[in-house]
Amino acid sequence: MKIEASLWDGDSWATDGGQTKINWSMAPFKAHFQGFDISGCPKIDSNNNNNNNKDCFLPEHWWNSEKYW
Repeated sequence: MKIEASLWDGDSWATDGGQTKINWSMAPFKAHFQGFDISGCPKIDSNNNNNNNKDCFLPEHWWNSEKYW
């Protein structure tokens, strides 16, 4: 699994309604994530017929609930 983030120019709307401009001279910008937790299963190998990941599809896992279908 991985995390991806993006950065876009919000000068006209995200910075006090365009009043505060972004200081692009401070680039490159870095993001740090704290308290991040990943729940998941190992990558499923579609070429492996003897797959041991069947427990990943059990209804007990939150990611298998109808909310995430």
